[in-house]
Amino acid sequence: MSLKHTRYCLTLVIVSALLLSVSLAVAQGAGTPNVKSAEAYTGPTLGFADVRFWDGDDNETLSGGFQGKLGNNSEATITLLDLDAKGEDPINGIVRLSSLQILAVDAKWEWASAADGGIGVAFNPGMEIATTGLTGANTSTRAWAEDDSFIPTLSLPLQYNTGRMKWFVQPKVAWFDTQIPTSLGTRLKGFGTVVGIGLGMRWQLGSKVSLFGDYTPIVDGYNTVDHNTNKVDDQAVWGAGLTYKLGNANTLSFFGTTAAGCTTATSLLAAPDDSVSFGVKLDRDL
Repeated sequence: MSLKHTRYCLTLVIVSALLLSVSLAVAQGAGTPNVKSAEAYTGPTLGFADVRFWDGDDNETLSGGFQGKLGNNSEATITLLDLDAKGEDPINGIVRLSSLQILAVDAKWEWASAADGGIGVAFNPGMEIATTGLTGANTSTRAWAEDDSFIPTLSLPLQYNTGRMKWFVQPKVAWFDTQIPTSLGTRLKGFGTVVGIGLGMRWQLGSKVSLFGDYTPIVDGYNTVDHNTNKVDDQAVWGAGLTYKLGNANTLSFFGTTAAGCTTATSLLAAPDDSVSFGVKLDRDL
């Protein structure tokens, strides 16, 4: 195991112990891995793991965290995420290497319920603190550029239920840097303020299986790096898969997605060239 992965595992264990002591947690409730529902989670504390594997060696996003009840209509979420991405196709003979490690914390207050045919509305502010900043490196010269270490986020999840179907709309925004410093003393154009509108659905097929899908167009800002020009660009994010209930305490989801991660900010980021990852998510009552 590399030093980086050892540090990641130790950090996750420490954060997990702290969270268990104050009964916090994180999962997406009845939403999808990329689009949240408007329902506040009020069940027992949940622990989760979300892993996304991309084409190529060491291209992966590893996430772990918890979700827990704050009140009768509110919840808290905390996530530790580690992302590593290495471009398979060089640009002008140079291979790109990107990395990010963040601790994301957010809360959700359910203002209106989607039960009994109503429209659910929630307020979901958060912040994502980069323990290792969003860094892009030139593997030939070792020059690098790094975004800031603090990313505020905000979303307004909406939900409507029809029979076995649940429909979600999640306008969301993440404030990345507009200009980012480099090791060469210059500045590059960053993602800036990224605004997307997440659209999702979940279809309950039976007592154990449900299907889900989501699509998030970007209406402002940039959320990816063009694999041909190495410049920032915008690209819609999507995902689709299924969830299987393993007894009363565990659920397992399998999905494909172009979203970089499961937090508000990283769910807005798209892989270059619309690359699709294979994802697995496990939720477990603690």
